[in-house]
Amino acid sequence: MGRPIAVGRIADGARQKVISAEDLADEAMIVRRHCEALSEISRHFTDRGVRPHFSLRSTNDERVLGLVAAGLGVTIMPEGYQHAGVVRRRLAGFDLRRDVGILYAEHAGDVFERGHAVVGALRSLRR
Repeated sequence: MGRPIAVGRIADGARQKVISAEDLADEAMIVRRHCEALSEISRHFTDRGVRPHFSLRSTNDERVLGLVAAGLGVTIMPEGYQHAGVVRRRLAGFDLRRDVGILYAEHAGDVFERGHAVVGALRSLRR
C-alpha cells in the first residue's frame, strides 16, 4: 500500500493528480501520532525546506479523516483508509510503501487451503 496525501474534496489540491511538499507549505497538517512512517514523512518535508503547521496530532484515524474532509488540513496515511469527502493524491517524490505479510502455524494450513472467509478477504487485498 502506498501513502498518498489525503485532502478534502473542496481543497485546491483535490484537482491535482500529484502534489509536491512545496505545494503544502501553507496547508495545515494533521499528524497521525501512531504512524510508523512519521519520521520518513517528516524527513520528506524537511529535506525540501517545508515545515508545515500542525493543526492537530491525533491517534484517532476517523477524527483525522473527518477533519480532512471538512477542509481543516491534510494528512498522509495508507491508501486503505477511506472516508467520504476525502480524495487521495500522490505526494511527489514520496514513494514509501507498506507490505503486509501473513504468517500462520503449520496446523492452520488447511484453513488456508479450504478458503476460509478471512482468507478470501485477505486475498482480495493483494495487488
